Amino acid sequence: MTSPMRKLLGSTLAMGASSAAVLVLDVLRVKFTAVFLGPDGVGVLSVLSHFHAVAVTLAGLGLGTGIITYTARYHSQKDAAAVQQVLSHGFYPPFLVSVLAAAALALWSGRVSTLMFGTDAYAPLVLVYAASLPMGMYPTVVGAFLRGLKRINALAKMRAAKAFFGTLVVVPLIWKFGLSGAAAGVIVFTSIDWILHRRRLAAEAGFSAFSPPSPDPALLRRLFAYGATSLLVGFAFTGSHLLFKSVIVQLLGEEANGVYQPVWAFTMTYPTLVLTSIAAYSFPRLCELTASRDIVEELNMIIRLAVLFLTPAMALLLALRGPVVEILYAESFLPAADILPLQIVGDYFKVLFWGLSLYLLPTRRLGAFIGFSLAQDVLLFGLAAPAVGRFGLPGAALCFGVSYALPVTALLLYSRRVLGYRTGALNARLLASSLVLLAGGAAAVLFWPLSAWGPALGVGLFLWGVLNISRSEVKQVLSWTREKRAGLGRWKDTEE
Repeated sequence: MTSPMRKLLGSTLAMGASSAAVLVLDVLRVKFTAVFLGPDGVGVLSVLSHFHAVAVTLAGLGLGTGIITYTARYHSQKDAAAVQQVLSHGFYPPFLVSVLAAAALALWSGRVSTLMFGTDAYAPLVLVYAASLPMGMYPTVVGAFLRGLKRINALAKMRAAKAFFGTLVVVPLIWKFGLSGAAAGVIVFTSIDWILHRRRLAAEAGFSAFSPPSPDPALLRRLFAYGATSLLVGFAFTGSHLLFKSVIVQLLGEEANGVYQPVWAFTMTYPTLVLTSIAAYSFPRLCELTASRDIVEELNMIIRLAVLFLTPAMALLLALRGPVVEILYAESFLPAADILPLQIVGDYFKVLFWGLSLYLLPTRRLGAFIGFSLAQDVLLFGLAAPAVGRFGLPGAALCFGVSYALPVTALLLYSRRVLGYRTGALNARLLASSLVLLAGGAAAVLFWPLSAWGPALGVGLFLWGVLNISRSEVKQVLSWTREKRAGLGRWKDTEE
């Protein structure tokens, strides 16, 4: 295993472990909230949380990607003054917008409550969420800055610490004050996040988010170009998913949409957990690279690691889909197990789309990023009605897969033209064998539903591993794992 792959693996495992810990704590907190507040209280919190997420996104102006990109670029050039300029220019605009937004929400909290709930009774809770906006902007911006510096281990620890201490405080608040205590949790989590990021930034000698910037219109234009791109793509992504779900409801009814929910939840959870963990290190790394050859090499490492991690996960979900759906949901959701095989094949193409498109933002190909992202969104919504109308819920999964498979093909051709991209023999074999395993397994369990397919998929996965994972890679991973267990090396951030 090469040194770059070793660093990528280490940061992915660190961030993945943190994400898994956060997920467990979130599930426990949600379970406690559901028991003590019931459906009505959980419903109110859900609306407030979605409202808060939209407000934070809009107030942040989408600058996070630009902050990561230019922090990583200038840091690799050892230009500390330019790095500080990125931090200051990236902090003050969204912070000022968040202050104005909080003031406006405080002034019209009753109207906002009435708009969301049909009554102004929840105006005090709107005030609580509004107050958290300026507080939350600091950890949001500083977190992007630390990602640009590749402080992955520190970010992983902070995420886990925030979830742990936040849950420790919020659970008693819910027990004592009910819905008001749960709403106050947003202040608790934001305050903990502020303290953690403040302490971590203090360890970066010479950097401060509050340091007044020397006005640089060119830098602001570049940051806002990334911001506009992120907001546009983000809203299109969310909108296409909403329209996709609405098609299912209109054509098949609310019950069918409920059955599809476990399928969609799996798609949005386990691949995202792995891909975001990889991106925590690989995105700022790509920002540092300029030569096409180096970018291609990095992309192939990213894609290889993502497929090596996710193919076994997809195969296991394919084999155990029935029990998994029944355990995590209920017996009434078991029809979702028949849709999962097609959705898993779509997830494979989603992973490839993510891996191949990851270099577009760091290399400032903003138009291409927007074009390919919108193409996927348009295909998802555009194909939904004919696919669902003809095939029912399986058509929804088929539509999802096609919406990623077609852009992946176009993206591969584009990357060959602008980068000279080639997968290489090892990755070509990995990608082909993974597709054969997943597509073949999906076809087998759909058309010949035999109980023996579970063990057969296990054998197929073993052969896939023998074919694609070399002895040297296994030895390097085992050696790396022994070092960590023995305490001979810690997950250190790359630049520390």
